Amino acid sequence: MASAFLHRKEKDNSSLTPGRRIGKAVLTILAVVLALILAAALCVLFVFRKELGSVWSLQKQDDFYYTMDYKADYGLDEFLETGAKTDSELAGFIVKKLMKGLPVQISLPNLGCSTFAAETPEGEKLFARNFDNKEASYALVHTDPENGYESISMVNLSYIGFTDGSSLQDKALALAAPYIPLDGVNEAGLAIGVLQLYNEPTVQETGKTPITTTSAIRMVLDKAATVDEAMGLLEAVQQDKTEDGIFSGTLWSGVYNLEKRTLMLSCNRDYETVRCYGVDGEEIEK
Repeated sequence: MASAFLHRKEKDNSSLTPGRRIGKAVLTILAVVLALILAAALCVLFVFRKELGSVWSLQKQDDFYYTMDYKADYGLDEFLETGAKTDSELAGFIVKKLMKGLPVQISLPNLGCSTFAAETPEGEKLFARNFDNKEASYALVHTDPENGYESISMVNLSYIGFTDGSSLQDKALALAAPYIPLDGVNEAGLAIGVLQLYNEPTVQETGKTPITTTSAIRMVLDKAATVDEAMGLLEAVQQDKTEDGIFSGTLWSGVYNLEKRTLMLSCNRDYETVRCYGVDGEEIEK
């Protein structure tokens, strides 16, 4: 019985023409290749799942205003080991660490902003800042690193070539956002902002790790809970001036409540669009 079955199977196989046997082999090879491609794609999606989550969290809220919940590891501790003396060096680190080779260029203009600090009758401490710059795309970025404080910060995405957020390249460029904040507040209630001071550029060769303006803000938001801690961090590095450009007009203004860890944000020039956010990046009722 078994002998008859084997004989019949061999006969059936032998009845295939050479063309049919080749076709069957090609289909088998294609199936294997497709399976390998699918497996590789799934691996890529898994490895970069947090980067992709960060990219797709970028949401347009107004004509030029976005929010972003940054989920990926942006490697601040690794960056602080070597630092960056110029925005070009910072961009080089971002391209290698975050952009996976996608080129990015940081162009930070002169800033003509204003800030003030105040205390309410209830004893709540406020830190306010307006941002003077030409009309551009900007974002409220929420970060919650494993080895640092949770924070929200304001970022001008146009500094990295971001346009209107409609392209995949625009969304990918937003991966650089943690390294270009201009102000922010962290979960400890520490707020910081950058201003333009009209004096001679600071030129230092201290032998300490060099760091640019915006990456210094990121360092303070992630690593400091008090002003003394922030000063200690800044004294331990070599602070280098970020490169120049042009400014005009007011793009946003905001008031950070350091007790409540919130930001009251005006999103345009007429100061009518007002939103309020907690340090977790969630919008709350005013």
